[in-house]
Amino acid sequence: MMPKGESLPQNFSREIQFGPVLFCILDLETGCFVDCNPAVRELLGFTPDQLISQPYLDFIHPNDRSDIQREIEDDRVSCENNGREIRLRCSDGSFKWLGWQCSRLTEQRYLYAVATDISYLKQVELDLIESLSISERQIRHLTLSAEIGRVLTTETNLDRMLQRCCEQIVRHLGAAFARIW
Repeated sequence: MMPKGESLPQNFSREIQFGPVLFCILDLETGCFVDCNPAVRELLGFTPDQLISQPYLDFIHPNDRSDIQREIEDDRVSCENNGREIRLRCSDGSFKWLGWQCSRLTEQRYLYAVATDISYLKQVELDLIESLSISERQIRHLTLSAEIGRVLTTETNLDRMLQRCCEQIVRHLGAAFARIW
């Protein structure tokens, strides 16, 4: 905490070294980066000077841009946005997921933000969702196989066996009906 009556140096964010943590100041009136620490080079491939005075919305992924722009226009950007996940453009044109923590003093035009790369976590999340989808399909397939296997091993009448197998397939597919001719 700063002693009472003292203010931060002019370019204090460049003096703050968080390793791979990006620290930046955004001007909500001009829509531009005001300052950022050297971590921007490691995270996004830009130098601090390449970002300063540039519109920050130009670096936000198109799918994330409208929500951020709406919050800024509605003057809702504040500490309540902590924990936001936004994709930013890298110097090579790719995008990285960054987890943001923001702070804005009441009625101040500057937003102070800290961001860390969460791209790996987002990839793990996507991989998990994909594996769950595969697992659900596999479970449905195994369930159908088991139900048909039970019919084949318990039913002695061929017509009844085909009818029950057909019923299981209809239930499995969510179809209205099926017929075997």
